[in-house]
Amino acid sequence: MIEIKEIHKIPEMSKIIDGLFRRYPFLYERAFCASFNPYNIYSLRRLNTRITTALLFVPDLTTYLIRNAKQTPKPLPIYFVNNSILRWMIDSLFMWFGSPAGLKFLGANLACIEQKQVSQNFLDQYQKVNIVVFAWCVNETEQRRWLKANQVSIITDTLFQ
Repeated sequence: MIEIKEIHKIPEMSKIIDGLFRRYPFLYERAFCASFNPYNIYSLRRLNTRITTALLFVPDLTTYLIRNAKQTPKPLPIYFVNNSILRWMIDSLFMWFGSPAGLKFLGANLACIEQKQVSQNFLDQYQKVNIVVFAWCVNETEQRRWLKANQVSIITDTLFQ
């Protein structure tokens, strides 16, 4: 998984990744590009539809943004932190991008969602339209077993037996 975190020079980043895949064609079979930013996925797919792409998404994305911003020298503006309507709109938009219709709009092949959000109902929706689901960050053996039994790929930072 090549996770794209670019937020400023997205077209330039897309050209670099496209060039990387064209220079090393084995990457088409062995790698995919993922990002929380839908525009990264959209920009990359416009250049090269052969690159497998995935949207990383989670409900309450704005909560993650606020929490992570507190650990940096640039905290988010207070009007954003306290504006529940704005945050709801942003969270709703990003969840729509993670829906089967949103993924199709972006040209994404895979859905990557936080493991605690995966349910049988969720899987039924995505498997019905042949979208491969990845769950992150799966670190418990029981979680891994249930997900594997339900044909969900996992992203982990834990070694399993």
